[in-house]
Amino acid sequence: MNVKKFLCSLAAAAVAVSMMAVNAFATTIDLDSEYPGIWKAGKCIPKADLEALGGDVKIVLTVEIKEPLVGEHLHHLRPINHDADWTGFTTSLQSDTAYAMESDGNFVLADGQTSVEFIIPADVISTLNDGGLGFMVCNVIVKSADITKADAPQGAIKLLTAEEGEQVTVGTYGAEPAAEETAAAPEETTAAPAEADDEAAADDAEKDEAPVSEETEAPAEEVAAPAETEPAADTAVTTSAATGNVSAAAMISVLAVAGVAAIAAKKRK
Repeated sequence: MNVKKFLCSLAAAAVAVSMMAVNAFATTIDLDSEYPGIWKAGKCIPKADLEALGGDVKIVLTVEIKEPLVGEHLHHLRPINHDADWTGFTTSLQSDTAYAMESDGNFVLADGQTSVEFIIPADVISTLNDGGLGFMVCNVIVKSADITKADAPQGAIKLLTAEEGEQVTVGTYGAEPAAEETAAAPEETTAAPAEADDEAAADDAEKDEAPVSEETEAPAEEVAAPAETEPAADTAVTTSAATGNVSAAAMISVLAVAGVAAIAAKKRK
């Protein structure tokens, strides 16, 4: 019986220790259910709760975007030392996912965003007043905060220009389609010169071929022309165009005809 009681007591103690460990390393703190107003702060995360975790603390805020009826389309929040200076200390925080404005250190949230994650180092926690960590907001409701001891550091928060902040708000910051369109443009511009070169080469080829065929055929006709027009030998009486004299061959033919005629006349007598 004593052994059973001992084992039961040991089990109960183990459960109690595990529950204390969970409470020490993970806490959810309810903050604002209503919008505190533009550039105002609501409830805070107590400094004692942050120090109880020991060391750097990871904070995951659950947020709700509140679209303004009038005014600028902004969704900003700034971690502040609530009971002291509200200028903030964003550049002393760490986050691999959050964006902040380089001009004022405000976190920039996108349309429809529901959470913000960052790490607050132990040396920043030590500078907080007893009121703890607050959040000055613009069109954002910080509903709750899950705080745990940070198991690994994160990078420095990326700071943005005003133009980049607007892109984050509407969800176009770092969008891929713009990069694909700009990459596709050079392909179209490089294709055109290739086609133009092919057309120019074809035109040059036609120009080169045409003169060759005309030049090779023309001499053949010129050589053949004298052979076709060369007159055959003729015994007819012709007169030289240059001198007007009768050719020797024509004179011999005439004399021969005259001689035959004379002989024939003598025989008739």
